[in-house]
Amino acid sequence: TYTRYINRDYGNTKGISVGFTKLGNRVNGGANYTIAFANGSSSSPDALNLINTAVQIGGEDVVFAERKVLPLDWDERHAANAYVNFVQPNNWSIGLVGYVNSGLPFDPQFVERFDLNEREFRASAHKPMRWSVDLKAKKNFKLMGLKSVLFFKIDNLFDHLNHEEVFATTGRGD
Repeated sequence: TYTRYINRDYGNTKGISVGFTKLGNRVNGGANYTIAFANGSSSSPDALNLINTAVQIGGEDVVFAERKVLPLDWDERHAANAYVNFVQPNNWSIGLVGYVNSGLPFDPQFVERFDLNEREFRASAHKPMRWSVDLKAKKNFKLMGLKSVLFFKIDNLFDHLNHEEVFATTGRGD
């Protein structure tokens, strides 16, 4: 057996990004913001193939499913990033990097209502926003005549739990 892909899907991503950078002797930093829209009829090239395979196993004629334009799995509408570095040249530096992103779409499920057509609610809800701040610091010094650097890095400085996967009934990961 073999699988033949037929491109029957549609996808489109549009967006704009703006940012700035400030360079200085002791302090430098920057920030950017992106707004983007990713819409289409399927996030996976296998989606239509899975439907057709299920129909063929059941012995029915292949009928292509009605396609709707919905937010794609990677439709992250808002994304902002920022960084700042404090520097004492040839001595030490401390830097912070942070981001905040709007939640990705998911398919909600309604426990109380069994009469609802779930296809109508595909990608109609969004996961909680995600954010994090990282810290990196270094100190230059001489050790037995050799230039040395002591550094450390802390990922997720505030120990914030981002919900990457969520329950379809609550939209939360906890």
